[in-house]
Amino acid sequence: GLDDEVKVSFCFSGDTRESYKPFTIMDAVRLQRPDFFLYLGDTIYADRNGTARQLPEFWGKYRSNRDDPWLQRCLCETSLYVAWDDHEIEDNYLPGCPFAGMGRKAFLDYWPIRRSAVDATRIYRSFRWGKAMELFILDARQYRDFKSKTMLGKAQKEWLLNALAGSQTTFKFIATTVPMSGGGSDRWDGFPGEREEIFQFIHEKKIRG
Repeated sequence: GLDDEVKVSFCFSGDTRESYKPFTIMDAVRLQRPDFFLYLGDTIYADRNGTARQLPEFWGKYRSNRDDPWLQRCLCETSLYVAWDDHEIEDNYLPGCPFAGMGRKAFLDYWPIRRSAVDATRIYRSFRWGKAMELFILDARQYRDFKSKTMLGKAQKEWLLNALAGSQTTFKFIATTVPMSGGGSDRWDGFPGEREEIFQFIHEKKIRG
């Protein structure tokens, strides 16, 4: 229940490119026996080792990765939450990409993400584990708008800020598939105003954890 005192452990990683197989790190995740594994984007590389442009080709990328026995064992024994990043579509994918819809459909076909009744394309979401923690999984790709200087888009940003302010858990984890710093327009450094707005909101609302 929401008021349960629970102990939670989780692992996170990402970037399973075909040429990286075997994905032996998945055994390290599995053997930790986490409550869940946060698969933090680039679950396939649609733009490497043969480029996917049609839906069956995107599906093929997922099937190829699922052939890996280390990944199979981890997925069979470990609960998971999945985010997406650019390589599910192409390197540094931006809205307007002509095959983004196919890549998103393949992603949603192959990962256990409950669809929003209001917006079937929505990937950002949150999960609560009793009083201990709440996990906020962002979509850092399909709502980007450089003219409006936003990575998250208006609706997602409002959802995040309101949900953070309303969360009663001890710890709040925000999962973003792109680094918060480190240089380059494809990271949060490319959207410094929005990043500062989020940090300032957390500070002003005295959101802890």
